[in-house]
Amino acid sequence: MVLLRGPPVLAATLYLIVPLPEPLPPDAIVIQGAPLVAVQLQVPRVDTVMGALVLPLLGTSTFVGLSPNAQGASA
Repeated sequence: MVLLRGPPVLAATLYLIVPLPEPLPPDAIVIQGAPLVAVQLQVPRVDTVMGALVLPLLGTSTFVGLSPNAQGASA
């Protein structure tokens, strides 16, 4: 048995596909209607007064040696 194919019922259709042009960039991008100039008032000057240096009565503690650091298994 030999199968034969009949002639096409409809003719082929040609579609022309062209990409759209790149859009032009906007003149300006305004975010949340913020003004173009930020005005932030600052205190003109702050003076800090420090007292005399006072050392701790008992000194400081320093620990020398290894400290154990247990970490979980890697994933």
